[in-house]
Amino acid sequence: MDLLLTGCSVMDIHHDSQLELSPEVWLRILHIALEPDVDPRADEYTPFIPNPEGEMGAHVALAAQLVRVCRSWYALLLPTLCRDIRLGKGSVPLLQHARRVVLPYTSTDESTVEQLRQCSEIKTLCRPYCSQDWRANYNQDVPPAIPLPSLERLEFYMPEKSQHVGINSLGNVLLQTPNLRYLYFESLAMSDYLPYLDMRIELPLLETLRVYHMRGYIVEDLLSVWVLPALKTLILDNPVIHANLQRFWSLAGRTLTRVELGPVIQFMNHDYLGLCLENCPVLEDLGYFICLTNLPDHRQSHPTLRRIRLHLGHWADIFKSVPRTLLREHLIEFHHSGMQSLATFYIHGSEYLDAYTSGFDWEALKKQIATEGREIVLHR
Repeated sequence: MDLLLTGCSVMDIHHDSQLELSPEVWLRILHIALEPDVDPRADEYTPFIPNPEGEMGAHVALAAQLVRVCRSWYALLLPTLCRDIRLGKGSVPLLQHARRVVLPYTSTDESTVEQLRQCSEIKTLCRPYCSQDWRANYNQDVPPAIPLPSLERLEFYMPEKSQHVGINSLGNVLLQTPNLRYLYFESLAMSDYLPYLDMRIELPLLETLRVYHMRGYIVEDLLSVWVLPALKTLILDNPVIHANLQRFWSLAGRTLTRVELGPVIQFMNHDYLGLCLENCPVLEDLGYFICLTNLPDHRQSHPTLRRIRLHLGHWADIFKSVPRTLLREHLIEFHHSGMQSLATFYIHGSEYLDAYTSGFDWEALKKQIATEGREIVLHR
């Protein structure tokens, strides 16, 4: 990056024709330097990534510095800088170039929502977490939700119960996003009732649903009234705590091809894996943390499961006490003829592999799995 800055200064001051590059070449170089660390694509899936937090990527701060280098770079980079924006701090130029927008609850007013309306090509909308004292300066006149026909990805931290109105209501926003493909929503509220539970919400293109909800059983209630015909990926960051887990998986599982369970020890309280396999007939990809998730109550068969992702880590204090045979148990559990399509075990968190493999013959196990047409891949 220092080289880029130096090169621009020389070109700007001396106008050396030998150093001049076409705008297209400079734009390509700058875009490589500014490759975003937050990918706004709705169809992107990276296993075991942390919960979205609605923060601006580091590339935004870098772009803000680069546009100050010279007039040429300002003209080239301003549309790129405006692709990832945060509303609520004054006017933002070139809103038509915005693709990812962060809209804090503290900035929800008529003028900010009008700016959002001008983001005609928006692909990702983030409503990030707010601290508990945000309501002290909050404008109670919440604008209504606006149509967002271009939106494909929504990351929505749900506010307190009394603020489930207008554009701050998940249900109201979803009614305005017919082309949504990815939905993440999170709530730490302990309320047993949410107003949008009574809404019939149809999301015909939604492929990925990721949920963290303190009242996990509310997710089951949502699935009973939402219409999600294209749902393929379900990521549960928190367990669905309910006596009728069979009903939850039967509601969720009919179209799922990918399931991922998060790093929460409560997944050891019930047979999530067994019920998932029983009720997801077209499942292809299953991922979970082995030290935080129980194996199925009994050996399962499955016709379409192709990939199992086993994450070795997350809680560093657990690694010292896990049984050395734990990884072997999880591999053997699924390595049998009843898994007709199973081809690959992906091992994530492989930096902890030594803690799991020092107690048994790891190479012999890999060879045994390989001789039956399957492989173990360390995912780094």
